[in-house]
Amino acid sequence: MSLTTPAFSRLVSALKQCNKTATVVESCCGGLIQSSIMAQPGSSAVFWGGTVSYNTRKAKPILLNDSSLHSALTEPLEAGNAESEEGLYVRSKLEHTKRVATAYCQQMGTDYAIAESGASGPTFRPRGLDKGFAAIAVAKRDAQSGEVSVVKQDVIRSPHNDRQSNMRMFADAAAKLAFDAVQEDFGGESIADIDAARQGDGAAYHFDRATKLRTDAEKLSMVAKDAKYVVLRGGQSLFGDGWELKLMRYDEVQSLCNATGAEVRTTFLGI
Repeated sequence: MSLTTPAFSRLVSALKQCNKTATVVESCCGGLIQSSIMAQPGSSAVFWGGTVSYNTRKAKPILLNDSSLHSALTEPLEAGNAESEEGLYVRSKLEHTKRVATAYCQQMGTDYAIAESGASGPTFRPRGLDKGFAAIAVAKRDAQSGEVSVVKQDVIRSPHNDRQSNMRMFADAAAKLAFDAVQEDFGGESIADIDAARQGDGAAYHFDRATKLRTDAEKLSMVAKDAKYVVLRGGQSLFGDGWELKLMRYDEVQSLCNATGAEVRTTFLGI
């Protein structure tokens, strides 16, 4: 099983390009959502951490020590007319993930929160349930009001009860649902278009240290002319307008050095 997948590459890239942050609360995925995020280069810029809430009876301390969140997990819902045990169980997970995603987004101060809960198999508690499922909710903080609400929710149903395969399936589904939430947050624009627009308006940059490139002279020479440069002299940095570092093009750096007679030394910061 791969530690991460393309679905998480898209999610982390989207969060980085849109300057958004996320937290995660998961259950039957067992930390796979979080490890799949963290396996992506540069994820520390957008992922603030999360938790795994697995043992229903013991989960209160890791559910913000919130009695209402814990009771939503432990106290059964009232069954509807002709509602099966399976249907009631799935509905309880939908309610739980909705409340947990909202609470964690509020308490962590992130832009998004992903909550997952369900059953991976191979055995199941309620009668009628013989295949894996996961309820997933994505909560979002409104940039203007600061209010948090659930913007995406879905039930993912597996055709089988293979535990590890289901964990991977549900984790990827969570990444896709969160990506859709980020994409829709920007009016359906493509993430690439958002990134291109931000590069020209002085938006904050997130660096991936990309340490694997530091010793590859050939690759570094290939990116040198397209890179952005931070200019340092002694303990001083060159700033642009306000208090933002001035990011210069290769030709601008060369012109500055030619004009001042400065010796050029470069170091790779990241991408």
